[in-house]
Amino acid sequence: ESLREAGAVGDVCAIHIDLDGRLVDTPLTRCIVGVDAETLRAIPIRIGVAGGQSKALPILAASRAGFINYLVTDEIAALRIQKYLEGEKTK
Repeated sequence: ESLREAGAVGDVCAIHIDLDGRLVDTPLTRCIVGVDAETLRAIPIRIGVAGGQSKALPILAASRAGFINYLVTDEIAALRIQKYLEGEKTK
């Protein structure tokens, strides 16, 4: 719950991100041992695998953060992302 309140919509390798792909810093962030955002972005091929309606916005956030550059997903997630992006263009 506190992650959502901080603006996080998802995480990649325990790196929490908001919908615009910005890192979300929380007390939990400082407790996690793993790859950092800069190291992750430096990896040439970063494949994201996620699907379903609930994963659409986290997929978009991970893409905007530069954490994935290839995606394996399903039609449901792809269509929800497309619908969201089309809605952003009309704002």
